[in-house]
Amino acid sequence: MDLDPGHDPAGGAFVSWSVGPTLLKQIREPTLSGDHHGAALLHFGVIHQAMEQALWVILTSAGRRVESANDEYRPYALRVIVEHEDEKRSVWGRTSKIRNVAE
Repeated sequence: MDLDPGHDPAGGAFVSWSVGPTLLKQIREPTLSGDHHGAALLHFGVIHQAMEQALWVILTSAGRRVESANDEYRPYALRVIVEHEDEKRSVWGRTSKIRNVAE
């Protein structure tokens, strides 16, 4: 989770994830050489869809409003809508798990 305290459209709380290094290595080389249809890349797409859906359901179940980040710098992130100042300080009350990107 990243917390960007900026008061501009890029600010907010973001939840993101990444696949493991083995899969990243398997998709990096073919993608750089123009192969956008390999099995590893298709598998990555399935993982992305499943993780986004799972995180969306979990966050919504926890009472959070969520939207796609639509951010080229956070391509697989979800934006957690933070409506109150208290929530900006601790999205779940566990600030040790939040990384402040302004630091």
